[in-house]
Amino acid sequence: MRYPGKDTNVIQIEQMAAENQMLRCELKHMQEEVDCYRMDIERDVAAECGCVILSNTGCYQDFIGILINNGYAVEVIPIQNGRSLKIIISESEEK
Repeated sequence: MRYPGKDTNVIQIEQMAAENQMLRCELKHMQEEVDCYRMDIERDVAAECGCVILSNTGCYQDFIGILINNGYAVEVIPIQNGRSLKIIISESEEK
């Protein structure tokens, strides 16, 4: 006994299986990218030594000079509408 539409169902199942496999490949690729980004972030966070917030922005140049002369990398970020500075101290990438 033959069921009407069975061939159509088989075709749909094959199409869905192919789409499923394609989505699995895309997911695997996305997971690999996320793993790479995670490793980059973990490396950056591990290199960070600390953070200082200065409300007296007039003395930051001397402070940064001392840090750089001692082999640290420094990132300066204005905060509170430029009234304070956030200084992120990390290990120097030049070693």
